[in-house]
Amino acid sequence: MYYPPSNTHLAKYIGSWRRLDYKRILVGNGVIEIIYNILNSIKNKKNNHNNTFIFNIL
Repeated sequence: MYYPPSNTHLAKYIGSWRRLDYKRILVGNGVIEIIYNILNSIKNKKNNHNNTFIFNIL
């Protein structure tokens, strides 16, 4: 049986391909998971008084 690689593994693969830090790449299993992670990231950055939020679009 085949199991797809984890999101971290995919982020590392994409990061090496695009020469980006894999920690800055968001990979999700569905749109709800991605939206949830984006909103949490924005909330956490606002709580840390850092208003900078950058997306890299592949």
